[in-house]
Amino acid sequence: MKAVTKRLIPAIFICPTYYLLKAFNGKSWKGEFAVPQAYHGDDLQYYFPSIKSYSPLFNNTDFIKSFSQSFLDVILSLNPNTQFDPTNPTPAWNHWSSNNTEMRFNKTSANEPDIWAISTDAGLLERCAFWHSMAAFMGQ
Repeated sequence: MKAVTKRLIPAIFICPTYYLLKAFNGKSWKGEFAVPQAYHGDDLQYYFPSIKSYSPLFNNTDFIKSFSQSFLDVILSLNPNTQFDPTNPTPAWNHWSSNNTEMRFNKTSANEPDIWAISTDAGLLERCAFWHSMAAFMGQ
């Protein structure tokens, strides 16, 4: 059962994000919350850092600022590069359509923020294309 669940996670949680990126025709950005273990929902505490009932997995001021403010920048200006706070440490963030670029929000083994642009794994996109081709049979 564990192996089946591992194979379905991309189909259920990850692949639909790439379908949405394509639907927005080059006017979208992709971020990846990758702080280990990075389970579904672990990122919620970083979107709303002022809610004190959450205890962040990675309690680092620069990481929290980068993650929460990057998404707030999109809400305020529709662009994560138009930063309302000049101390936001997030590097320049390209549209996803530019070489399948996403911003990975992670930490180093020394518990320092590790935030940088990556290219989406081609194998992942290939697997998502397979799941997309099965959509008519699966309701995705």
